[in-house]
Amino acid sequence: MIEPLIFAASRGVEIWLTCKLAASLASRLARHAIALGGTCTGEHGIGFGKTPYMIEEFGESGVALVRTLNMHSIRKGF
Repeated sequence: MIEPLIFAASRGVEIWLTCKLAASLASRLARHAIALGGTCTGEHGIGFGKTPYMIEEFGESGVALVRTLNMHSIRKGF
Protein backbone atom coordinates (compact mmCIF):
# COMPACT_ATOMS: atom_id res chain seq x y z
CA MET A 1 0.00 0.00 0.00
CA ILE A 2 1.22 3.45 -0.87
CA GLU A 3 -0.25 6.54 0.75
CA PRO A 4 1.45 9.52 -0.81
CA LEU A 5 1.21 12.92 0.73
CA ILE A 6 1.63 15.76 -1.73
CA PHE A 7 3.02 18.92 -0.22
CA ALA A 8 2.72 22.02 -2.35
CA ALA A 9 3.98 25.38 -1.23
CA SER A 10 4.32 28.54 -3.23
CA ARG A 11 3.71 32.27 -3.05
CA GLY A 12 1.85 34.82 -5.09
CA VAL A 13 0.48 34.12 -8.52
CA GLU A 14 2.18 30.74 -8.82
CA ILE A 15 -0.14 29.22 -6.19
CA TRP A 16 -2.71 28.25 -8.84
CA LEU A 17 -0.01 26.50 -10.88
CA THR A 18 1.30 24.61 -7.85
CA CYS A 19 -2.22 23.46 -6.97
CA LYS A 20 -2.87 22.41 -10.55
CA LEU A 21 0.36 20.39 -10.66
CA ALA A 22 -0.42 18.73 -7.31
CA ALA A 23 -3.93 17.81 -8.50
CA SER A 24 -2.50 16.41 -11.74
CA LEU A 25 -0.03 14.26 -9.81
CA ALA A 26 -2.78 12.96 -7.49
CA SER A 27 -4.92 12.08 -10.52
CA ARG A 28 -2.09 10.24 -12.23
CA LEU A 29 -1.32 8.28 -9.05
CA ALA A 30 -4.98 7.24 -8.61
CA ARG A 31 -5.31 6.13 -12.24
CA HIS A 32 -1.98 4.26 -12.10
CA ALA A 33 -3.06 2.40 -8.96
CA ILE A 34 -6.31 1.35 -10.67
CA ALA A 35 -4.43 0.28 -13.83
CA LEU A 36 -2.17 -1.95 -11.73
CA GLY A 37 -5.21 -3.68 -10.22
CA GLY A 38 -5.12 -1.70 -6.99
CA THR A 39 -7.49 0.82 -5.56
CA CYS A 40 -7.55 4.58 -5.33
CA THR A 41 -9.29 4.38 -1.97
CA GLY A 42 -7.72 4.30 1.47
CA GLU A 43 -8.64 2.79 4.78
CA HIS A 44 -10.35 6.05 5.76
CA GLY A 45 -12.75 6.05 2.82
CA ILE A 46 -12.67 7.66 -0.58
CA GLY A 47 -12.91 11.32 0.29
CA PHE A 48 -14.07 14.08 -1.98
CA GLY A 49 -10.95 14.10 -4.13
CA LYS A 50 -11.16 10.46 -5.17
CA THR A 51 -14.86 10.34 -6.02
CA PRO A 52 -14.26 10.86 -9.78
CA TYR A 53 -12.22 7.64 -9.95
CA MET A 54 -14.84 5.38 -8.38
CA ILE A 55 -16.60 4.65 -11.69
CA GLU A 56 -13.25 3.90 -13.33
CA GLU A 57 -12.44 1.46 -10.55
CA PHE A 58 -15.77 -0.20 -9.79
CA GLY A 59 -17.94 0.53 -12.84
CA GLU A 60 -21.33 2.22 -12.91
CA SER A 61 -23.13 -0.80 -11.44
CA GLY A 62 -20.66 -1.06 -8.55
CA VAL A 63 -21.07 2.60 -7.64
CA ALA A 64 -24.87 2.27 -7.91
CA LEU A 65 -24.79 -0.72 -5.55
CA VAL A 66 -22.77 1.18 -2.94
CA ARG A 67 -25.13 4.16 -3.17
CA THR A 68 -28.11 1.86 -2.65
CA LEU A 69 -26.47 0.21 0.36
CA ASN A 70 -25.59 3.60 1.83
CA MET A 71 -29.14 4.89 1.46
CA HIS A 72 -30.52 1.70 3.02
CA SER A 73 -28.16 1.94 6.00
CA ILE A 74 -29.01 5.64 6.51
CA ARG A 75 -32.74 4.83 6.52
CA LYS A 76 -32.21 2.00 9.01
CA GLY A 77 -30.11 4.20 11.29
CA PHE A 78 -26.83 2.30 11.00
